[in-house]
Amino acid sequence: MNSITCMICEQINPSRASFCSRCGASLPPPSSSPLETNLDHTNLDHTNLDNKLETGSRLRDRYIIQRTLGQGGFGKTYLAKDTGRFNELVTLKELTPRNQGTHTLEKAEELFQREATMLHKLSSPQIPRFWEFFRDGKRLFLVQDYIEGKTYQTLLEERLSKGERFSETEILQLFQQLLPVLSYLHQLGIIHRDIAPDNIIRRASDGVPVLIDLGGVKQIALEVNTPVTSGQNSAIYAGGTCLGKVGYAPDEQQSLGVAVHQGHR
Repeated sequence: MNSITCMICEQINPSRASFCSRCGASLPPPSSSPLETNLDHTNLDHTNLDNKLETGSRLRDRYIIQRTLGQGGFGKTYLAKDTGRFNELVTLKELTPRNQGTHTLEKAEELFQREATMLHKLSSPQIPRFWEFFRDGKRLFLVQDYIEGKTYQTLLEERLSKGERFSETEILQLFQQLLPVLSYLHQLGIIHRDIAPDNIIRRASDGVPVLIDLGGVKQIALEVNTPVTSGQNSAIYAGGTCLGKVGYAPDEQQSLGVAVHQGHR
């Protein structure tokens, strides 16, 4: 069966797909030759993709890299100091396409611009505030607030090391604090796509949970019932529906339920 490989994230999609099921990027028309379809994919140069920005590196003559926060399927995340805004700490999320060709970079920039436009609309104290999107050579970046705190995955591991788990009261409180955030996103036609303990931070300043890593988010039309998948999301957090219908548990609420259940059972 013929397939189309996304040049942004390398997800394999059905031959008749127009958009990538993982990242949402536009897909090229299917080729009559499988070799031709995967031509760029077989000639990837990964040398530059593993290069992390060094501490002290300056971007746009404004952002100074402090350290690397993490690395995912689409790129790296950095902690940086914003010298243009009173040296406040920010998160720089980098997208590094596997294929560094011009066409791929243009598609990646289109995808990142779409995500930036979506993030710009969000206004919630429990979602990191979006500041800007920019391109630096072949690197694409999103700038967001830095949230100081520990993820619930880290907190759970700390509890487990002591033979403990979250109490029922803590679980109920987490639900009460996060469900309104998901409702807010869904009202805007936005889904997070990767609800899991490592994407929820307990903010150090006030103990309130903050939903992070909206790198998998896609803006969708509420009237379209389109199946959604996530390459980064573990199968255990994947649910049955997108925004849900009467009589069915909405996918993201179900994922949140599974996530907190892991910390309580």
